[in-house]
Amino acid sequence: MDKVIKDIRYYASNFPNEDGKSLPGDRFFTGLMGTKNNYTKYGKIIARKLNEMNFLSGEFDHIYINYSTAIEDGKINISNRKPEKWIQYIDYGITENKIKRMDENSKIKFIIGTTFLCVFELYKNDKDKTLALKSVREQLEEYGDLLKIKYKTKAANKWKTDVFYQINPNGINETKCIIEYRDNNKCFCKELFFSCYEDIYAIIDNITVKNDYIIINPKKSYRASLHIKDIIYEIPI
Repeated sequence: MDKVIKDIRYYASNFPNEDGKSLPGDRFFTGLMGTKNNYTKYGKIIARKLNEMNFLSGEFDHIYINYSTAIEDGKINISNRKPEKWIQYIDYGITENKIKRMDENSKIKFIIGTTFLCVFELYKNDKDKTLALKSVREQLEEYGDLLKIKYKTKAANKWKTDVFYQINPNGINETKCIIEYRDNNKCFCKELFFSCYEDIYAIIDNITVKNDYIIINPKKSYRASLHIKDIIYEIPI
């Protein structure tokens, strides 16, 4: 059964990504790219935007892009290595010197560009999937890390509330949750901040509007109880 994509992660290795060898590591990726920017957020943004679109990735729901010095620069290899069924490795050939010569903006463009190259290669024979990927690429080019990802919508006869989030927007080390309210007379938005986007899925549950108040109920879980109780916003007049 095909799964909806959940995440795209980055690794790197200087040895062939083959069975019997060590798995590619994130430490080598960090050493290669440096720590001035959160490059890994772009894989999450792309994956979560595709998740919003119910993008079916296959029997796996995690794509691991491995930047490898062991294959030709620029070559893409759809790996047959399957340490777990829910993982699909894609190897992308690099040279360390080429990466080291890049400035920070070039590295960001490189990560985004190679992510789409790899995922396009994986789904090159599926027209619907390539159209979805082109749509996400265009949105990311326009909005960058300010791209909003929809979590849920709650609507009634007279009002509508949308919940979006942004992953590490403008370089902040948090996920911004944006709650947008509209009715026939007014609209407004409120912002919440979480340590990671997964907290939004684990915490925010039902949304109701009662007596000119928006009430956001947390899920009945231990993880949610550590963060919040009911969130209540008065609707501005």
